[in-house]
Parts: sequence; C-alpha cells; structure tokens
Amino acid sequence: MCVVAFLPPGSLKVEYVGTGIQERTVHMPRAISRELDRVYELCTHYNAPLGMLTDEALSVAINGIERIKYSDDPPVLELSTSFAPTDPVQVAIGGMLHVLGCRNMAIFHTKSPPLQPYLGAVVEHAPTLSSLDEAIATRYAFEDWDLFTMQRCRDEWYLFWDWQHELRRRALVRPLDKGDTLKIKLGSDFGTRHFLMRSPYPKQPLPSEGYSIFATQARPRDDVIDAIFRDSGECDRLSDQHVVFTVSEVRRSGRLGYSQVVFGTLVNNSTKLCLKLYDERFFAIEEVEGYDDPLVQCDPAQRFNDLMTATYLARNEETIYDRLSELQGSLLPYYYGIRRVELPDGTTVWGLLTEFIEGPIIEHIDARDWSREAQIDFIRRMRHLFRALRYAGVTHNDDSPRNLLCPNIGVRGSGAPGIVLIDFAFSDPWLNDDRGTPPVYDSPTDKPHFRPLLLHVGISKDLVNEQWEPLDELEI
Repeated sequence: MCVVAFLPPGSLKVEYVGTGIQERTVHMPRAISRELDRVYELCTHYNAPLGMLTDEALSVAINGIERIKYSDDPPVLELSTSFAPTDPVQVAIGGMLHVLGCRNMAIFHTKSPPLQPYLGAVVEHAPTLSSLDEAIATRYAFEDWDLFTMQRCRDEWYLFWDWQHELRRRALVRPLDKGDTLKIKLGSDFGTRHFLMRSPYPKQPLPSEGYSIFATQARPRDDVIDAIFRDSGECDRLSDQHVVFTVSEVRRSGRLGYSQVVFGTLVNNSTKLCLKLYDERFFAIEEVEGYDDPLVQCDPAQRFNDLMTATYLARNEETIYDRLSELQGSLLPYYYGIRRVELPDGTTVWGLLTEFIEGPIIEHIDARDWSREAQIDFIRRMRHLFRALRYAGVTHNDDSPRNLLCPNIGVRGSGAPGIVLIDFAFSDPWLNDDRGTPPVYDSPTDKPHFRPLLLHVGISKDLVNEQWEPLDELEI
C-alpha cells in the first residue's frame, strides 16, 4: 500500500527539498510542510511503507520502510525528488513502487540502485475479513480475494481455504443432474468483461496436404446455434436475459477438477452441445499446511503462484480456439463462446460451449486389426494435427488420451476414425519471440508430442516412425 496526496500544479519546487535523500529540511513553506506531515501521518495510520506528495510535475517520496521494520526506532522522514517535470504522476508512482522502498528513486536518477531491496510491504498483514460468514456473503470468486494479502497473512489464507471448502460442501448438496436447466446469460461474452490474449506473430501457412486431410473429417456447423447468440452482444449485460440449456448427460460433476462437464441442448434446438463449467468451488488448492513450506518462507511472493482461476483457464481456451479457428469442425470442436452460466443452486460461473463430439477417447481404440492403409491414414491425421499446432505456435501441454476423441467419419476415410483434440485450458499460445521461431519443442526424437499415443492403440513403432519423420524446420 502507498499513500499519494496531490497538490495544485506548480506547488512543489526543487529548492524546497534540495536533491537526493534528506532526513530533515528547512526550505519548505509551512503549507507544503503541513501536507507532507499529513501524508506521513496517513502512512503511519494505514501502516503504508511508502508515501508520495506530488503536484503532477514534481514528486516527493516518503520512505517508511525503516519505521515498519524497526518499530522501536524513532521515525525517519526520507525524501527523494524527480527531476523530470514532463513525467506524469503515474510514472512517479511506478518509479517509487519499482524500487520498493530503496533509498533512492533509481528510475529517475542515473545512480545505481542499492544492493538490498525491500519487499515494500508490511511484515505482517491483517486479514481483510473478520469471519467466514462475511467471506461467504461478499466473495464469489477467487479473484475477489487479494493474492498479495494471502501470501503474507496466514489468517487470510485459512479464511480463503475455509470459504472454498464451505462453498464446495454446499455445492455437493445440490450436484448437477440430468434434466437440470442452466441459464446461459446473454450479453455476458468473456471478451466483454476480460481482456483477450492474441499472439502478435502470424501463423505459418499449412501445407495444402494438411487441408486435404482435414477436409475428409470436416463436420457442418450448426448455424442455428450462432443465430441464438448472434444478437446477444446488444443485450444489456446487467439484464436477466438468458438462454436455457437443458442437461441430457452429466459427464463430470461433483469432484475435484478444473472443470465440470455436461452435455445438453439449447431451448428449441436439438443439436447436442458440450458445456464445460469452470466452477472454482471444485478447483484443487494447496492445503493449509503448505503455508509454512520452507521454500517460500523467505519469499512470500512465491506462495500460491500456481493458484488457478476460472478467468485464467477460460482465457486460455478462448485464445487457442481463436488461434486455431480454421481447424474447428475438423481437428477441433466448433467453438460457440464462453459466457456466464447460472447453475440450479444460483451460483454463476464461466462456461465454455462447444460442439459435442460423439466417439471414444483414443485410449479405447484398438488398431491392431486395421489394414496398413488405415493405420497410415490415422498416423497422418495425428501427424498433421501436431504440425498444425506447431505452425500456429501452440503448445497443448496435456497430450493425454482423454483429450483426443476419435469420432466415426464413415466412408470419407480409409476405415480409421477421425481425431479431434479438446481441452486447451493449460495450453500455451505463442506470445513471445523465441529466437524467431514458435516455442521450442523439446526432444522431438525422444519425446515426440502425441506420437506415443499411436503406439498405445496398437500401431507398430516402425510404421509410426516411418510416417512421422522427418520433422520440418518449423516443427523442431
């Protein structure tokens, strides 16, 4: 926390405070001195380690770190000034926080920053809530909690843990069931409430051979589904307009996991869809005993950095479906959006709506009796799926059998089923320039992506190697 007070433009002058760091000054007019004292008193009252007095051209920083670290010592007022009158106050505040209470504002000076940085936070944080009842009444999602505070306040983390487990207990009283009706909120598209990730790098064009292979298992898109949501963006996001989703099958519900999955249909439509719900009540979180992990005791900022949120997972999925849009309807399901969904118990969560794919997972496929032609065709489908991901700069990160579905594509193929990849919640899009190439693909020979799954279905290793290699330059 920092305290910032604003003065009229031109109120501060360099001669009032001199240069560098001072413990006392006699150059300030009384009015300015009073304002500085008021900022310091507010820092003391709120236990804020840093303060700033600014006229939006010149800034005076107050360092209260020593007072917080050594409460028995007399308070020391430390001043630092910016000599860049064109810098906005946001830059000054950013500079102060950047050096985290160090003894000079290095972002504004050419001096080297001190060797010993400070965390810029009080040693002990007080919990932001007083009871579990208050948490249940005021907190609805992980993002309503402040991670910074939980990392530094044991009571806050325990309260968060109790809050999630109590909500989970209540959810299990009324689990999702066949016949339930869920309300998909109109005007609640994910992109209207959160920023969307987009790669700055163009995708490499796929070889024509790949598109011809994809076409053999292409499926038509249901335009009626699109029509239902076409005008939803014009709806008032605060209104109660919604589309009813009727559950016909519960695939996964009521157990720990980053998603609950149901199948069903929208009102007045018979097309079966898949609805993936990011219900944080069932997200796995670290046990309370992990708070004292010796690896993080000396650096609280490392605590719970792997805490997943529904927003994070939903954003990943939206990003990948957008990046691989040309593969929807063949190697990927059709994507119909991520929206707010109200469950029967009144809880509202983010939900991903996609095409329903009828078919077993690859783990349940037995290719040993297939003809050589069918086996080669299946290998080539997997091979070009891998290539499409590499050319788009996408790393799936979860190439387990449950994420590869094998629908029947009938006479369009050689007798082998199709391949459809799902679940991009933990995938990595190409967001950073990695030496001019997509993200590095580790050990293409020893650990080829997806290739081991072909061996599990009974295709010989020699045939897989013959059809898989060589990888081209963009795939390695």
